[in-house]
Amino acid sequence: MRLHVKYFALGLGVFLLIAGVSYGQFYKYQPKVLRRVAEVRGIQSDEEKEEFTYPQNAKNVSFNQSYKSRQTTFQIEKPPKDVQNFYKSIFMEKGWTIESEGATNDFFVTKYKKGLSTAMVMSSYQGLDHITIASVEIKTE
Repeated sequence: MRLHVKYFALGLGVFLLIAGVSYGQFYKYQPKVLRRVAEVRGIQSDEEKEEFTYPQNAKNVSFNQSYKSRQTTFQIEKPPKDVQNFYKSIFMEKGWTIESEGATNDFFVTKYKKGLSTAMVMSSYQGLDHITIASVEIKTE
C-alpha cells in the first residue's frame, strides 16, 4: 500500500511542477506586435452621394449602408401619401425622374432614377394608430 502512496505523491509532484512551469510561461508571454496601424482609411469615391432628408417629426428606426446602397427606415404620424409627396418634391427638384409608381390600399411605392442611381420610397400604415412606416433606399450602379 505504501508503494501506491509513493507513486501517487511522485505523480502529483511531477504534475504540479509541470503545471507551475506552464503557468509561469503563460504569465510571462507577450505577443509580438507586427506593425502598428496609425491610420485606417475607408474606400474613397469621387461620386457625390445623395443625403437623406427626413420629414419633420420623423423618428429614425434603422439605417443600413453598403458600398453601393443606403437605406433608412423611419416612422411618422402622417399619411403614407404625404410621405410620398414629400420625397417626390425633393427628388424631382434634384433632377430625378420617376421610373415607376404603385399603390394598393395604404401601401405606396415610387421608384426614381438619376443617371446610374435609383431610389425607392416605400410607405404604409402600420397598425390602428395611424403611424406610417417609410423606407428610402438609394442604390448606385
